[in-house]
Amino acid sequence: MSRSPLRRLVGLATIAIVAPLTAAAVAAVGTGSLGPVSAMAAPARTNAVRPLVIRISAPGFGHVLATRGRLPLYTFGPERKDHRIHCVGSCATAWPPVIVPAGTRVPVHIKGLAGTFGTIARTRHARQLTHNRLPLYTFAFDSPGQVTGNGTAGFSVVRG
Repeated sequence: MSRSPLRRLVGLATIAIVAPLTAAAVAAVGTGSLGPVSAMAAPARTNAVRPLVIRISAPGFGHVLATRGRLPLYTFGPERKDHRIHCVGSCATAWPPVIVPAGTRVPVHIKGLAGTFGTIARTRHARQLTHNRLPLYTFAFDSPGQVTGNGTAGFSVVRG
């Protein structure tokens, strides 16, 4: 059964939306009555990696490390002794750990930021972002660009 050119385009557009195609995958789709399918049929893909951590200026604190969403990052005092996760349960509800999505590569150094970055294993195969081997957290009551949890319950904002 032959597909009309319009139906073929709609099908390709659906594939491109549901699963972005690489140039090789687009080329593998083949040719039809519309001629060769070009790589432009798929959304443009870049190899640029958005940093997991940025530096922001927070009133009263100067430069601090933050998430891409500008939420300040914190470390937990008891974890400084053994570099192990102690903030679990209700602590992790008030101080959400910064979880690294599966398959995300964490660079050891992030341009413009001091220190080293990595991950530490949490429960159920989750990986938590670390700075200088210390697990990183946000504070549930912070808003973007505002540091409100520094000094609370043993947490300290990460200056950068």
